[in-house]
Amino acid sequence: MFVAEEGQQLMGYLFAIGEEIQRKQHSIHIAIGVSRRERGKGIGCQLFVAMEEWAKDKEIRRIELTVLEHNHAAIALYKKRGFVVEGLKESRLVLVVTT
Repeated sequence: MFVAEEGQQLMGYLFAIGEEIQRKQHSIHIAIGVSRRERGKGIGCQLFVAMEEWAKDKEIRRIELTVLEHNHAAIALYKKRGFVVEGLKESRLVLVVTT
């Protein structure tokens, strides 16, 4: 888990969830959130940089996340970080990945 905070104020977080199964140990699923008033200030990018450095050290080769199809700002951030849309899930969720 990665957090962005100022004083006692949580501004954002990023969770990286992996698998114990050997054939999936190279892959993680992430969840990210940034406080509404803190969006657009680079906090999401900073969280991604920290996670990507950690993932590289752990030899993670696939990072996945799911996002609502209408969340254009989030999708733009993910694409900026090198993620690509891999597919559309039910309920208008988009699977976004990087390898």
